[in-house]
Amino acid sequence: MERMIQNTTAKFFLIPMMGEETFLLQNLMKWMDI
Repeated sequence: MERMIQNTTAKFFLIPMMGEETFLLQNLMKWMDI
């Protein structure tokens, strides 16, 4: 579980820099649904 959180927090910082904001938002929506 902690590893999952660390991976998601890393994506929160890395993905926007890579210009993948839409991908991040899609994952966030999936987390909200679950």
